[in-house]
Amino acid sequence: MKNYSLVILLWIASTTFVLAYGITDAKNPKTIAVLSVKKVHAEENIDFEINKKLSQVIITNASPIKEVRIYDEKGKLIQTDSHVDRNYTFDTSDLEMGRYAFSVQIDDHVVTHIYEKE
Repeated sequence: MKNYSLVILLWIASTTFVLAYGITDAKNPKTIAVLSVKKVHAEENIDFEINKKLSQVIITNASPIKEVRIYDEKGKLIQTDSHVDRNYTFDTSDLEMGRYAFSVQIDDHVVTHIYEKE
């Protein structure tokens, strides 16, 4: 049984090579074959949670968060945090009443959520 397995594996390897032989990529002549090319984007499934008891805004995402920027309702930048991994917690107890924009950057995309402190 072991000999048959080896013969089958050798046949698959040689057949695959024969099928791919002669196929080249114009950008890289050393490439034998290209199976597929797909640009991978970071996942943008942002969860924006407000915990009023603890005075926190909690932002989570499946992909790492590149940057979070917080603006007040006048457009003034209050805080910037970079490379915060997948979870970000902001203490809102020191904020005055009003509306605030949380701009969350993931990969090259920016998603903005509005938070209103009452």
